[in-house]
Amino acid sequence: MFVRRLLAFLIDAVPIALLVIAWFWFFQGFDVTVQQLQNAPQNSQYQLHYLQQFGDIRTLTAVLLLAYFVVFESSASQTTFGKKLMGLKVASEEGQRLTRVGALRRNLLKLVSLIPAGLLFIYALFNRERRFLHDRLTRSQTVRMR
Repeated sequence: MFVRRLLAFLIDAVPIALLVIAWFWFFQGFDVTVQQLQNAPQNSQYQLHYLQQFGDIRTLTAVLLLAYFVVFESSASQTTFGKKLMGLKVASEEGQRLTRVGALRRNLLKLVSLIPAGLLFIYALFNRERRFLHDRLTRSQTVRMR
């Protein structure tokens, strides 16, 4: 199940991240920033500008992913595009659809789990149900679709 969940996440997240990077590359001057930094890697002004733009890319990607997951996981289908391809859906412990607030809590906790290099995901290896911490704390679960 872990591999299915990881693949579903990547199927959902990679296209969104690539779209954000493309937006910054073609419309926000990130290509110029990268070129300047490659030509003068010791220039602190170029380094700072790169880090600021990279931070903006990360923030926008996180916000879009959060919105995407909240909307789709709390929808009638209870699934994202990636989860659907992997035959998965998100439900409460009782098998019900998550509310928008419930899906928001779940996905905020998922983001928090990513911060320390994803180490909080290891929690799933040491509990009987193999549930991630964000699922346990929000009383949700990812299950196979029938």
